[in-house]
Amino acid sequence: MTSMLSTFCFTVLLAVATAQIYDTCMPCQLVIQTAVEKYNSDFTNVSEMDLFETLYPACNKYWDYGNRFRCEIFVRDYFEDILKWLQHGVGQVHICGMVGLCNVQQ
Repeated sequence: MTSMLSTFCFTVLLAVATAQIYDTCMPCQLVIQTAVEKYNSDFTNVSEMDLFETLYPACNKYWDYGNRFRCEIFVRDYFEDILKWLQHGVGQVHICGMVGLCNVQQ
């Protein structure tokens, strides 16, 4: 009986963790896509502040109110890295995966 309960609890926790990653993955990609579209995938002359001013408002557009703070923290903490990754052609899913917002299989 204890073994079945442990298995059930593990399954529920895994499902919740997977759902949370999925709930953040698509909005994260849409925020990054906002910059890709604005700069037409050319980030050679984009400053870090320009990118920040593009990404931060996109959090309000694509993230629900309860999770918006996660996007704002993601943008605030990683906008310099995001710019470098975009300049090197890293895709949205991989960027979001590197910061823990998408589950990226390698």
